[in-house]
Amino acid sequence: MAASWLNQRDAVDAEYSLLTACCALSQAAYAKDTTECLYRLNDELKEIPHNIHTVLLAENFVRPYVRAYNIDRNEVYIAFRGTTPDFKSLRPSLNAVSMPNDFEGNFQAGYLKQAGEFKLEPYLHLLSHNTNVRLVFTGHSLGGAIAAIVTALMVSHLRMNSDMKKRVRCVTFVTRMKMTYGGHVYEGDMSNFKRHRQGRNVYPDKGVYEGEWRDSLPHGNGTYRNKNGAVYVGAWKEGKKHGHGSFTYVDGRIDIGTWIDDKFIS
Repeated sequence: MAASWLNQRDAVDAEYSLLTACCALSQAAYAKDTTECLYRLNDELKEIPHNIHTVLLAENFVRPYVRAYNIDRNEVYIAFRGTTPDFKSLRPSLNAVSMPNDFEGNFQAGYLKQAGEFKLEPYLHLLSHNTNVRLVFTGHSLGGAIAAIVTALMVSHLRMNSDMKKRVRCVTFVTRMKMTYGGHVYEGDMSNFKRHRQGRNVYPDKGVYEGEWRDSLPHGNGTYRNKNGAVYVGAWKEGKKHGHGSFTYVDGRIDIGTWIDDKFIS
């Protein structure tokens, strides 16, 4: 087993290099311009081994993206910017009607429209005239959705032969946002613009909830600590303590048992 892994070490290293570069670029894509993008890569994100030599932030596209190069590995990266905390970037994407296309199933119309405006021609030319170059599309959150659709459009293009298709990759990262609104600070997963799945919320009164969410309410298992230091750990339902849980008071007393609609039963 060890010998087999060692024989594949170059391939493993190549995949690791590709993934770390995508991770760094997906974060750098949120920069306001090329200068800030370079700063992020060379300072804030320097602990991520990205090996990126040249970058350009294209802001004239409906979905801003970073074009980057790894000269040593002959890789060209396109990293699409995701959703920004002010949600302004969502406006071109709010057409939620599904749109038929040449693939099996449907795409969200707003996403497909944005991806369709990305110019494939220069990259088709690049791949066809440089047989050792790899093209990688990446992005975080909404940027990842655009990257995936652009990749599908690219590999389905009539000019793409089998060798060119093998040199196109797509790496996307799931949504996990940090945003501030109405005195709240939320960091975590979202769905349909609502807090959903896992996340942490600091409330205006300085109370903190961390755990599972559904439709922007604590739902599932989670922990709430109020501003005075009292802590509830247990089950939640639609924003209320509901199910088995324990509440530790500031003076050290503990209630452990069943809760229904925010009330301790037994």
